[in-house]
Amino acid sequence: MRDTFPEPYVVPGHVADAPYRVGLAFKRRTVMAWSATTVVSAVFVGRPLDLGAAQAGLGVLVVLILLTFVRRLVPHRGAESSVSALLCLGLQPFVGTLVASLGELGVDLRLVYIVPVTLVTYTLVAGRDFSHFGYAVLGSATALLAGGVAAWLQWLGPADAAFSIVLAVLATVYVACDLSMLMRRRLPGEELGATADLYRDTLNFITYSFRVAYYVRRYRFL
Repeated sequence: MRDTFPEPYVVPGHVADAPYRVGLAFKRRTVMAWSATTVVSAVFVGRPLDLGAAQAGLGVLVVLILLTFVRRLVPHRGAESSVSALLCLGLQPFVGTLVASLGELGVDLRLVYIVPVTLVTYTLVAGRDFSHFGYAVLGSATALLAGGVAAWLQWLGPADAAFSIVLAVLATVYVACDLSMLMRRRLPGEELGATADLYRDTLNFITYSFRVAYYVRRYRFL
């Protein structure tokens, strides 16, 4: 398997190596910061920019690419976290506008906002027993329940509800997995950078297959 997949990126002194209370505080602050950014994007769902879905989607992609370049090109980790946080805030109007624009086209993505609500609730209730797997399971169950209620109340049609449930479950699992992985890529105090990573890492769905192909071509036969 090592000949096929690149090794995960880690930094010395990462949060996962810190005492448990430090890692738990890091996760809590990252969860709260990320969830606060989703509130900003939700505002723009109700008051979108004067952009179409394609333009808003392009805006999202451009900001995500900028976030990637910032992580690679800004050498000071504190400065990188601050710049990433500002770009992360700048991303939210495009995200909210994209959700609103797709809704006008018949693609309702609003149920995905159950993900940060569930994450914050789980973080507060779990206390010291925060489990990434536990959040993924309970968050997915909550998404299923919320989608079922939305269909029962006829807020969403059956097909829209099914699509929204699948999307919310995938988003829940992604956040749980990425939050776990970035514990080895971030240092204590870099919660703002970790918050941006939860958005930035979505580009891996596009770029990771290219990274694997490059890695195999370069290292497999060494």
